[in-house]
Amino acid sequence: MGIANHMTAKCVALLSALLVAIASPNAETLRIGVATRTPGLGNPFASMISGGVHPSTLIFDALVQIDEAGRVVPVLATSWENTSPVTWVFRLREDISFANGEPFNASTVVAIIAYLKTAAAQRYFVSGEVARIATVKAVDDYTVEFRTDSPDAIFPKRLVMILMVPERAWLELGPDDFGLQPIGTGPFSLVDWGMDSGRARFVRNPTSWRNVRQLTGIEFAIIGESVSRAQALVSDQIDIAYGLEFEALRQLKEDGYRTLVKETPIVGALALPNIDPEHPLADVRVRRALNYGTNRQLIASILLNGSVEANGQGAIPGVVGYNPDIDPYPYDPDRARALLKDAGYENGLSFRADVQLSAGVPEAVLIYQSVAQDLRGIGVDLEIRPTFTTDWIRKWFSGDWGDADIISSIWNTSAYMDAIRAIENVSCSKAGAFFCLPEMMADIDATRTNFDPISREQQLQRLLARLHGLAPSLYLFPQTSIFAFSDRVHNITFGRQQIMIEEIEMRDE
Repeated sequence: MGIANHMTAKCVALLSALLVAIASPNAETLRIGVATRTPGLGNPFASMISGGVHPSTLIFDALVQIDEAGRVVPVLATSWENTSPVTWVFRLREDISFANGEPFNASTVVAIIAYLKTAAAQRYFVSGEVARIATVKAVDDYTVEFRTDSPDAIFPKRLVMILMVPERAWLELGPDDFGLQPIGTGPFSLVDWGMDSGRARFVRNPTSWRNVRQLTGIEFAIIGESVSRAQALVSDQIDIAYGLEFEALRQLKEDGYRTLVKETPIVGALALPNIDPEHPLADVRVRRALNYGTNRQLIASILLNGSVEANGQGAIPGVVGYNPDIDPYPYDPDRARALLKDAGYENGLSFRADVQLSAGVPEAVLIYQSVAQDLRGIGVDLEIRPTFTTDWIRKWFSGDWGDADIISSIWNTSAYMDAIRAIENVSCSKAGAFFCLPEMMADIDATRTNFDPISREQQLQRLLARLHGLAPSLYLFPQTSIFAFSDRVHNITFGRQQIMIEEIEMRDE
């Protein structure tokens, strides 16, 4: 009965939206070519929002978000204040409704936080964002009070990933059914996931509080191959091709299409563990040798088309804590061989690396092969073994890497635009830690309780400099969002590393 009620309410909203689209003389549908559907479909807790386009940003809202300058800005919350070292009070927007008519209020926030703290929700990555919340309560219909278990200077940033869903619909439908028929406060609502057609369709949500400049519909065309997405753009089957490889990008540029390569705050790397004191990688000289033995500049110029620069830290400009004084490790094979000799490995080493081939790194296979070739020049045999995403996730979170010595990894600061999240992943505080120096934890913990933004950023910069020297990973490159656009697409802007689709205009050239 609950499912039927929610479907009826949602159908009414969608019918209204479809009538608006049909009646409007400026009705436009934006067609975007992407590689895959979102894991979990419309379940907003089943996957982290990443990349330059993502359906969840169309359907849902969080209380706050991070702007391109790394600042926390209001979304469903209008303001917040830190009333004690462990107390945060948030004021919410009033008169906001979900697409099915359910109101958004303080009760919604309390219910969603309570769900994410249940045992059932621990399978979701986002559940970790509420771990520090001790209590949450509704002060009134539009005021929520959070108490954390210890002072947390970046607490508002931890709410960025918690998207709001209607309390009653979520509980009655359950995660799986809700994923098939998601309901949010965002500017678009799902019509069809396109399981048969290959095109997921969304229509403008007329009840949303967010303004849409022109678009009345959006289609995500699921096109697995980068070359096929480029061809779909050329043949006018799509308006935006997303997630292209650099070779396809070069051809489209030569053909006169507008293209864009945008660095993301996610730095690719190979994780180098120090947990086993008997393993060669526990020796900092070996970890540094691998970094000196990799010719990043050559990889960047040839494989990455000169569009991305090598990186020597887990942050990029614009991320809080980014240290402009850190340079990438230079390519110095003689120094690398000297370090290996000093560590007692003059006769060489052999390592097995399990790597995830991510859509965020379209040339990942070639990059890893090039790294392996460089390392052979210093006497290190690196066996590259592609691994499925599910296997990689298990290894990353459990710390059980099987017979792999190294796995691919990322320094991910995209959610907070703050270096602490990436730093925590190369520390003893990470679940299944692969790199742990207990003597660093006091300095890491100090950043959580420092409410002075200037002083805290300096702390993060010092930590990144220290980690550069300790080389907990073989630093590679920032991941990229790569786009090509038809001439019909105008007013392309970004927010939180995402294209602001609601701002796009479509014009016939």
